[in-house]
Amino acid sequence: MSPHKSHFSTHAHASTHTHAAAGHADKVLPLAFSAKMDEDADVAGVWKEVWEEGVSSEAGALRLYAKEIAASLAAGLAAPQWGQKRACADAVAQMAGVNGGESVAPFAPALAAALLSELGGRLWDGKEALPQALGALAAAAP
Repeated sequence: MSPHKSHFSTHAHASTHTHAAAGHADKVLPLAFSAKMDEDADVAGVWKEVWEEGVSSEAGALRLYAKEIAASLAAGLAAPQWGQKRACADAVAQMAGVNGGESVAPFAPALAAALLSELGGRLWDGKEALPQALGALAAAAP
């Protein structure tokens, strides 16, 4: 089961209580940024909708919530679920590709360390996302 599935209630609450959810954007949007890349298409679709409803532009949201998003991605990379690791690696790569890497640059060392720490050990489905994210991160913040 996807770790993001338990957050469907957050989406339902956010959809019906937009003003209340706006007060928690610094917690909801970082989760939505990576969860919109979940391996389960239904889960990803719900979180993509949360992300799109919560931001006026991706570039602006990444600038505004970069610290929270980077912290959420680093934590997700350390999660025991492989699908969550893959989604977070994909999100790092996407973050590195927006604004010329401006939003990710201050957090690149911590994100690179989180990605590198997951490279060793067993092979798992989606692990190829880790070196791809490292490449995108290195290109954005050399």
